[in-house]
Amino acid sequence: MKTLYDLMLAAAKHLTGIDVELQFSEKKSLRAAGCVRVNPAGRVVIDLASDYAPAASEDDLRVFLHEVAHAKLHAKGFGRSDTDRAPIWDKPKSKQQAGRRLLMESQADTLAHAWNNWAAKRAPEPWQNGRSVFENRLTALLRY
Repeated sequence: MKTLYDLMLAAAKHLTGIDVELQFSEKKSLRAAGCVRVNPAGRVVIDLASDYAPAASEDDLRVFLHEVAHAKLHAKGFGRSDTDRAPIWDKPKSKQQAGRRLLMESQADTLAHAWNNWAAKRAPEPWQNGRSVFENRLTALLRY
């Protein structure tokens, strides 16, 4: 891969089976570390906070894999939105809607955790090749 961004795109495509777009937005407008939306053309967009720095942090990897899991599991059910604007975070209108959101978050966490654990068993440690945990595990996930 030429860049870490390219590796992220390749891993997201491999894990989801779809072409996704990555974009970075201000964290204050996202109001989260990341989110997944579908743009007006129907393409899945993984939007990460601009202070997101996948240089070495395992937390950054967890955030990325969580959003990739949402793209795989839930994006088909998302309506289209203007991904050039800040996402609109509606409060749940009912207990049932709140429960669905919690379930979606739990499902994304579970899948991201499974991917991360799988990769951790197969990726070299940073001291072995000088690359970050993030890069090593994403590279391993290309064989998932």
